[in-house]
This record gives sequence, structure tokens and C-alpha cells, in this order.
Amino acid sequence: MMTIQQATSGARMGLPRQVSLAGGKVVVLRAMERWHRHEVTTFVRALPPGAGLVMPMDVTDDAAADEWIAALASGHAFNVLAYEEGRLVAYAGLRRGTTAWTQHLGEFSLLVRSGWPTIELGQHLCRELVGVALDLGLRKIVTQIRSDDEDARTIFADIGFLPEAVLVDQVIDEHARTYDLLIMSCTLANYSQPTPVDAPAVDCEEESAAPDARDRSGVPPPNRPADFDRIVRDLPK
Repeated sequence: MMTIQQATSGARMGLPRQVSLAGGKVVVLRAMERWHRHEVTTFVRALPPGAGLVMPMDVTDDAAADEWIAALASGHAFNVLAYEEGRLVAYAGLRRGTTAWTQHLGEFSLLVRSGWPTIELGQHLCRELVGVALDLGLRKIVTQIRSDDEDARTIFADIGFLPEAVLVDQVIDEHARTYDLLIMSCTLANYSQPTPVDAPAVDCEEESAAPDARDRSGVPPPNRPADFDRIVRDLPK
């Protein structure tokens, strides 16, 4: 089994690199480093109320941010950032279990700036993290999203996540409004490792968009059931 440092090395991941989205948008994907801390916390603070409540910790709090960066440095976490013309527009994080009984698990979190094609960009970022989880030998990945976030539900369902539970009034924002959280998970035995493309990481200073250096198209088709929305509605609360 690889360490997270091996699984997420720049050469292996092909980062940084450019990705073309529908509508002519181009983003650069980068692996997050310690020095991105202030930029990411500023990004989270600027999100609409309630958007950042899906994070495993409050990264806008200095003590929590210290722990968050320590997890990144120790290899218990890996984050991918998406930029448009130098502006951070999305964040995706993978945090692996830290105890002996959760070492087979990984947790995803995803944040996308308002006004962006959330579903397409989110799927690109999450497929990157699925590849890392596979390389790490993780058996299961989970995520918690607001139950009213239809874009997030679509992103995770379409890459193979299934609903497990709805937690009522699980989180509360700064305006004392509560939100239900939907827990979704994916068993990685359902996936086969995508075949890496031997393309080098791009020089992101170049203006022209380059093809994905690590193609995630080998990820099998989604196992989203036709009655997905009914399953969510019928989950025990």
C-alpha cells in the first residue's frame, strides 16, 4: 500500500495541469501545499452562509486550521485546488482515517465558488480524489453534504456514491439556521484503477489548455439507482 505522499506525488498525479470545461472555461488543478492556507481560508470565509458546514473542521478557526495543515503535512490528507486565471474557484479534500479501525476509510469534502459550473468542476475534482483513494488502498470513501444541495448530490451520485443516512439539524450556521446532512458513501471494490496516461504535468504558465495528464475516464460508469431521490426521502431520520 502506498503512502499518501507517494500516491499524490506531482509526477504521479500530473499536477499542476489545465482542464477545459464546458462553455470555454479553463481551470488549473494544483495540489494544495501549506502555503495555500491563507488563500483557502479566505475562500471558505467568502462562501455563502452554510456552504462551509460540510467541512470536517472549521478551517477559518486558527487552531482548527493548524490541525488541518498538520494532517496535510503528515500525509493524512490531500487537497486539490482549482484556479481560473490565478483565482481560487474550488477546493476538494480527502482525509483518511487516523485510527487503526478507520484506516480503510477516506472522507471527501468539496466546495465550489458560487457562479461556477459546480457539477462538472466538482466531478473533475472528486475523480482526482477517487484515484488517490484507490492508490492508497482505501476500501470505502464517505462524504457529508447538505441534504438540500442538489448539485452536490448529483456530483457524488454520478461518480458512484450511494445515500446512507440523513442527520436532521446536524449543523448550524452563524445565523442560527440548522441544516440536515446527507451521508453518502462508495465502496471502492466497485472501481477498477484507471489506466494512467503518460503525459507530463503541464507548464501552467502557458496560455493554451493542455489535455488531462491523468485521465479518470477509466472509472466505471456510475451506479446511481434510478430511484435515488426516493431512497434519500425514505432514509430514516
